[in-house]
Amino acid sequence: MMEESGPQNRLPQADAARLAQEICSGNEEAFKEFFFALQPGVFRFLYRHTRNRQVAEDLTQESFLKFWEARGRIDPARSPASYLFRIARNLSLNHALRNAPERGLARADDEALIRYSQDPEAEYERRLAADEVMLALSYLPERSRAAFILSRYHDMTYEEIAETMRISLQTVKNQISKALMILRKRLCADDET
Repeated sequence: MMEESGPQNRLPQADAARLAQEICSGNEEAFKEFFFALQPGVFRFLYRHTRNRQVAEDLTQESFLKFWEARGRIDPARSPASYLFRIARNLSLNHALRNAPERGLARADDEALIRYSQDPEAEYERRLAADEVMLALSYLPERSRAAFILSRYHDMTYEEIAETMRISLQTVKNQISKALMILRKRLCADDET
């Protein structure tokens, strides 16, 4: 089990630069020091965005692993912590995009069985509509799809989406508005045929 907090979850820039230089040289002890200093903050960041402890723990480990694997490309003059958090952000976005359909469907599986037994025809129609929505989502531009999925399937606020995607709040609003417009157009066009 990973720590959620610790006495030190920020690293002074001078220490971070020194550790980054040593990590670039393959120094595992420096990497351990870097890990223990930043792991609590990375975990909290990922937990806030995934709302799932196990997923946050797994993505935290994967973030540090990817950081270690990229040690030859790290520029010690730039903030290694920022680079690590960018990796974590990308992993959380990828996770959200990969798991959006399953999350929405998994939540409703028990209810769907009950609805199937009560009114199979209505449930079949509902499932067809859900499939149409998933297909329509695939036509959205990547940025709009990511913002929409984080909002609708992961219940993130626009502020959380802005932080996760590293875009402005207004850009989030614009991307979700664009997604809704495209989805309405695609879904209404399907109704007319």
